[in-house]
Amino acid sequence: MHHKEVRLRQFITHFGKIPVLIIPVALFALLAYSYLDIDQAVLMSAMLVVALGLSYGIGVVIKFFYFKERPHPMPFTKWRQKINASAFPSIHTSNSFIVAAFTLFLLWQIEGIQAVFVGLVAAAAVLFYSAVSLSRIVLNKHFPADIFWGTALGIMIVAIVLRQQQLIHYLLDLLLILRQ
Repeated sequence: MHHKEVRLRQFITHFGKIPVLIIPVALFALLAYSYLDIDQAVLMSAMLVVALGLSYGIGVVIKFFYFKERPHPMPFTKWRQKINASAFPSIHTSNSFIVAAFTLFLLWQIEGIQAVFVGLVAAAAVLFYSAVSLSRIVLNKHFPADIFWGTALGIMIVAIVLRQQQLIHYLLDLLLILRQ
């Protein structure tokens, strides 16, 4: 494998990490604020952030209580290292699925948007999810089953957060009242 190819795969896989997810989340918020009214844009952005927080939190709890070796085992002596050494589920995959799913949901909310733009953004969202997921396997960080269950976790979280829109909207209203 060429050095540039390895570096590209490592670059892609970083987009599933929480700190680096700021970039796709910012692009999501920019898209939301460009096409929706301010209340809808804030709600959609908050829902995405809540979903990513749940993904990380649930993923860490699972990794803490159910340890599964990675394809290339990582040594650990502390509980935080144990969480990083555990392969199941792939939180990178869960996070990238959540970003892609919320982007598709956002596109569905926008009225009068051009089909070509929708197609390009939807393709980019699916490509983002696929690239991050496949990079985890190629870099020997996860087995395909870890990717599958990371996707399943992402699906579950998206479904829960979308069903709880009113609760998230209510909590946002409380936060805005407290800020005044």
